[in-house]
Amino acid sequence: MNVNQGTVGSDPVILATAGYDHTVRFWQAHSGICTRTVQHQDSQVNSLEVTPDRSMIAAAGYQHIRMYDLNSNNPNPVINYDGVSKNITSVGFHEDGRWMYTGGEDCMARIWDLRLSSSIRTAGVTCDPDAWLRPFIMPVPLIHHRYL
Repeated sequence: MNVNQGTVGSDPVILATAGYDHTVRFWQAHSGICTRTVQHQDSQVNSLEVTPDRSMIAAAGYQHIRMYDLNSNNPNPVINYDGVSKNITSVGFHEDGRWMYTGGEDCMARIWDLRLSSSIRTAGVTCDPDAWLRPFIMPVPLIHHRYL
């Protein structure tokens, strides 16, 4: 990384921040200048994650996930994922970019098919009402066990 120019290879380094002000902001890392602000209507942002191909960013908030195009100045979400009853506190992507996973205050882990724009798997877990659920995609097989 060229720290003086704020680039990794030939790509500029962009930082994304979000929070309780209902915005997602994009910053030039080398200058600290905010280059783009997107309004995230009706909800704070609890979690951000960039897709593996770096084309979109997911912003998870209260009852929904919104996907914004990183290669466009369009301030509107490209895709909305709804159907969650409480705050979504974590979001991530499988490395192949076909699946998104979320967890939240409703104690549900969800897997979303990005090609269908819908949740395809839901797993309820026992958790404290104040807990944040953070699902992880683990490589399979993670560990082999033999029971003797």
